Amino acid sequence: MRLAAVLVSSFVLVLSAFAADATGSWSGKIQMDVSKLPAEAKAQATKALAKVKVTMVFKKDKTFTSKVTGSPDGVDHATSGTWSQSGDKVVLKAKTRDGKSAPTSQAQTFTISADGKKMSSTTRASNKPGGKPQANAPSVTIVLVRQK
Repeated sequence: MRLAAVLVSSFVLVLSAFAADATGSWSGKIQMDVSKLPAEAKAQATKALAKVKVTMVFKKDKTFTSKVTGSPDGVDHATSGTWSQSGDKVVLKAKTRDGKSAPTSQAQTFTISADGKKMSSTTRASNKPGGKPQANAPSVTIVLVRQK
C-alpha cells in the first residue's frame, strides 16, 4: 500500500514536470453561462459576447499583457502584470488595468491543457472590467488557444 502511494506521488510529480509551458501568444473568447438569464437578457449577452476577443502574451520574463477588444462598453481594455506556473496552473497577477494600478489582491488562475494548445479560466461575472466577481452572477469562462 505504501509503495503504491509512493509510485502515484512520483507519477504526479513527473507529469507536472512535463506540463506545457504557457510562454507565448494566445487568443480566444469569453463564454458566459446565460442559461439562468431571462430570454431577452440571454439574447443580448450572447450577441455582445460574440464580439469580444481576448489576446494575451506570456513572456519568458514572467510578465504578461492582455487586451480585450469588442467589449460591450465600447472600450478596449488592456492589462499587464506577472504570471507564474505550477504544473497545469497558470496564475496571473495584474499590475495595471487600462493604464492604472490594479487591485493587488486579485489573481486569476488558468488551467492549461495537457497538449498545451488551450488554456481556460472560469470565474463569476463582475459589473466592470477587472472588478470583483459578483456572488450571484453567471459564470464566465475565458478560453484561449495558443497561437503559432
